[in-house]
Amino acid sequence: MELKEYLNDKKEASYYAYEAYKLIKPLSENKNNIFHEGIKSEISNLVWVSDLLNWGKNIEETAMPFEEMAKRIKYKTKEEKLYRTWCAENNLFLNPLNDITKELISAQDTLEFPNYIIKIGEGPFLSVAFSDIKNRFCKARYIAYCGLFKEYPEWLEEGLFLTSCLDYNDFSTNIEMVKTAYKLCFGILDSIILLLKKYFEIEGKSKTEFKPTWIQTNFQNIHNPFIDGLFWLSCDLTDISSIKNWQVPNPDADILRKLRNNLEHNWVRVADCENSIWLGDHDYAFVLSKEQLETATLEVFRYTRTAIMYLILAITYNEKQKIKNLQDEIIPSMEVPYYV
Repeated sequence: MELKEYLNDKKEASYYAYEAYKLIKPLSENKNNIFHEGIKSEISNLVWVSDLLNWGKNIEETAMPFEEMAKRIKYKTKEEKLYRTWCAENNLFLNPLNDITKELISAQDTLEFPNYIIKIGEGPFLSVAFSDIKNRFCKARYIAYCGLFKEYPEWLEEGLFLTSCLDYNDFSTNIEMVKTAYKLCFGILDSIILLLKKYFEIEGKSKTEFKPTWIQTNFQNIHNPFIDGLFWLSCDLTDISSIKNWQVPNPDADILRKLRNNLEHNWVRVADCENSIWLGDHDYAFVLSKEQLETATLEVFRYTRTAIMYLILAITYNEKQKIKNLQDEIIPSMEVPYYV
């Protein structure tokens, strides 16, 4: 119910409210069985709860399930449907609906840069910068899909005269596509932080990075729950090899940063078995299996998607605060041109 207030699309916001209704309804119907007195009291007495129950009851009979809406969607090719189904099932669409359903009703990247206050004459550069981030994410996602599922011509693998250390090293085009998509995600994360820096007009020449130290240093005096979300995401995606007592929601996610650093600066060997035939003094590779690479890639895409969502929510939150503070002033606005 709180998140729906930060969604630009009123239709998506109503879906969020309906999902909240479906959670509140059984709690209300069974409130006498709730042992926690505080929860029982809130379910019984809060105004927004009763308002939501009344609203939900009125639309319950006319609301069409997501599954039924998905059946009406038609795609030009089977490949497009397969791709969109895969994205939806893995929660990879830049669409708030994909957080509450995996049905094809969520299979569009509807997330947009919010309306924002600007000085007169300023162009829509921040919105276009976000469009670049969104476009790169969507194209990187398709590259990952191609790496996981597309068949490439055999001649791409021929005549390369490659060396193997007999551990079933995978040099395939598919693996290289997945590696490329993985690296693109970390570039997007840094671009998210740069856009935030420009939007909040943060001065300073320090390197802008998707890292907790940068976020903490530059946003310590700005109250915004969604920037807090970005901070904790960056904490997860920190290489903690040389850090002691690191307290984060998911400390195991540090492997994602390690893998990215090795993809950029080292040698990553994808192999499905260990080789013990020779000594390994000269083996400086970061080694993982094909399955591990695929799992890590999907995980880093979900982190990147979440960061993009937090970016938009953080800006929307800040714009709402601006409007509260400028109630008696003229607020310049502009119509943002769309790319066709």
